[in-house]
Amino acid sequence: WTCGHGEEWEKYFEGHEIEKAGVAKYPEKALEATVRDPEELKALVADKDVLLLGSEMITREILESAPHLKFILSERDGPEENIDIDACTEMGIPVFFAGGRCAYAVAELILALMMSLARRIPHYNRKYCMDGWPSRTDPAYDKFQNMFELTGKTLSIIGFGRNARILRKLVSGFDMNVLVYDPYLPDEVFEEHGVKKVTLEEAMSQGDFITIIVRLDGTNAGMIGREQIALMKPTAFFVNCARAALTDEQALYDAVKEERIQGIAIDVFSEEGPGTRPAFADLPLDRCIITPHIAGFGDMRMHYAYTYMIESFGQFLQGEKPSPFETGPDGEVGGAAEVVVVGGVEKRTVYGRLTDPLGDAVEDVPVLAA
Repeated sequence: WTCGHGEEWEKYFEGHEIEKAGVAKYPEKALEATVRDPEELKALVADKDVLLLGSEMITREILESAPHLKFILSERDGPEENIDIDACTEMGIPVFFAGGRCAYAVAELILALMMSLARRIPHYNRKYCMDGWPSRTDPAYDKFQNMFELTGKTLSIIGFGRNARILRKLVSGFDMNVLVYDPYLPDEVFEEHGVKKVTLEEAMSQGDFITIIVRLDGTNAGMIGREQIALMKPTAFFVNCARAALTDEQALYDAVKEERIQGIAIDVFSEEGPGTRPAFADLPLDRCIITPHIAGFGDMRMHYAYTYMIESFGQFLQGEKPSPFETGPDGEVGGAAEVVVVGGVEKRTVYGRLTDPLGDAVEDVPVLAA
């Protein structure tokens, strides 16, 4: 495998029905390596039946070098970002993945960022640590009056999949008015979750807090641009823990710099990795919070990933359609187990996310929910 979590894989993999099936007996037939080089990867998969995958790029060329490959198990929520799904479909290689592994982690960080923006927590933490307790004559005292409460405010959510539905549940204690833009869902979904269906323009113009929770699919890049940002209230906040390419980063920067909106919190960037520093870092801390793409991390992330993937795979090997899974301890967020099923119509439903580019959960899609 290439996931880099050998001990955890052994814990969840060994002794499971997958081993008994004889398809991928651990460790003889499983790929035991953490690799990045494509040529090395091709050599390693040449005689393997099963690939347990992390974030390595799996191209058509690599797949063609593995004539015995029967399954790919990806620990990721979005395997289409690093696996050539079209090639897998043509070659009859199902791809199982851990949809929902980050759902609570992402929703919780969005809420934490909303609260941090509203109460300017990072700003005052740094100010107190560096300057001490502010005096009554300190300009900071004036800013104390410019804090916001979440209670009773309007939250606009763009995209209403797993993560968004959990966020909706988390903010219910704040009695927030929740607006949702997702044109791909039936009206009964909005009614079931107690949210109001709106247009994108209404979401942008009416929200006190606006967050985008959308999977980047090749058709929605830049969907939040200058035109949409110009609709925001001057007191509104914008949070992006999805993908940078969904927004116009420069337009967001300008809106904060020119004080046309109240603030932003950004977890994803067009350039990421060691040595990078986004332009957002130059904005004042009381109006801009940046984090290094941490939304998907949490102590339960890998537990969810292994559990969903292994259980779905075991059912598939027994000739069963993978049963619905539950995200989190209370089981309120559900959907079909995530399996990329090859061929015809089923390939189209691999990703309700290809046919439903805004949401990341479509519970009534056959075979799988994206």
